[in-house]
Amino acid sequence: MKRLIRHGFNRRYVLWPVLASVALVVTAFFVTEVRRSETVDLVRSVNDEQSFLVDLTELLNASYEAESAQRGYIITGHEAYIEPFDSAVKTASERIAALEKRKLSLSDTEVAELDVIEQSFSKKLKEMNSTIAMRRSGRLGTALSVLNSDAGLNYMREIREAADRLHAQRRARLGSAIQKWNDSVITSTVIGAAMSLFTLLTIVLVGLLLSREISRRAWIAAELDSQVRARTAELAQLSAQLLRVGEMEKSALSRELHDELGGLLVAMKLDLAALKKLLPPEEGATARAQRLGDSIDAGIDLKRRVIESLRPTLLDNLGLFAALRWLAGEAATTSGVQIEFDAPREEAKLPADVSIAIFRVVQETLTNMLRHAKAARATIMITMLAGGVDITIRDDGIGLPPDALKRSGSHGLKQMRFRMAAVGGAIAWEAAPGGGTLTLVSYHPA
Repeated sequence: MKRLIRHGFNRRYVLWPVLASVALVVTAFFVTEVRRSETVDLVRSVNDEQSFLVDLTELLNASYEAESAQRGYIITGHEAYIEPFDSAVKTASERIAALEKRKLSLSDTEVAELDVIEQSFSKKLKEMNSTIAMRRSGRLGTALSVLNSDAGLNYMREIREAADRLHAQRRARLGSAIQKWNDSVITSTVIGAAMSLFTLLTIVLVGLLLSREISRRAWIAAELDSQVRARTAELAQLSAQLLRVGEMEKSALSRELHDELGGLLVAMKLDLAALKKLLPPEEGATARAQRLGDSIDAGIDLKRRVIESLRPTLLDNLGLFAALRWLAGEAATTSGVQIEFDAPREEAKLPADVSIAIFRVVQETLTNMLRHAKAARATIMITMLAGGVDITIRDDGIGLPPDALKRSGSHGLKQMRFRMAAVGGAIAWEAAPGGGTLTLVSYHPA
């Protein structure tokens, strides 16, 4: 299972159910169309069978009504029987004509039975018309003798028997059509149930595959997040180590400059002072000696500034606040910007790495302000609280761009943030009220 989660499922496992679902939908469409066509044909067939039986039944009823009206007229002589006789004959003739139109769809046996019905009805109709004509002409006895003969009875029996046989055949076909209808309904129900079951199984299968794929992706995301966190922690440790190594190298270099270069410059200054006493009192020699002394003093001052830049001696000897006060004074002197410094008299007792980190951050902040902010005035205010320290640096310059921290080249700001994060502190920048930038540096031990 773990291997499947790690490596994932073959795409075919998801593709096949999808293709099967598509095929199922297409098949269902065609099956539905076929079933619909069959249903239409079955309905039409059932309607035809029912219509045929109705026509045949109405033909028989009309024949019986015509015969009853004929007998009533012959016996009573009342003309009132003629109207139902004519109506029954008309109905029977119409039903015979309707049945004639169906001959093309009938079997040979059914056509033969229908021919018997037509011939017998024709003979019966001729017999009825002749008896009615006899009665009208006053030949009642002749009409009664024809009526009492078996001819009319035989015609009706032939019609009835042929109709019964035709009824039986048509009822059999109707039953067959109804059976097909029932079979079609059962088949459609079975197909629908199978399609529903298959669709349900496909949905469940795809759901399981998607669930496993989601689990796999979640596992991969967790693994990647864990690796990113681990790599980030490693990079943070490496960067912090590089900062510590850099500070150690700067400290070592400052000691080397102080001990070696400082010793050489002091020795040169002492030797120059001794040489001045031995020089003849000539104006040119004295002037050259003075220029050489000034150069040595400039070198000593340069050495001091370089050493203070690499590793401020005030930070190690007097503490963070004294070093920051000196830094603010140097910045104000070299730039002409008015910088106010406000700090408690009591020196903060901070770890060495925290002190140097805060010093570097304030140093970088002042450097950025002097280079880019175009400020004329700045303030540095330090407050102590619960063993920690808060430093607020405010200037009246043009301020930081809104996307300063997102720019690809803003390494100084990011480096300051990382310096403070490496020692457990924080730094933030805000727009100062009235214009300028507000830099907030804080360190509070846990």
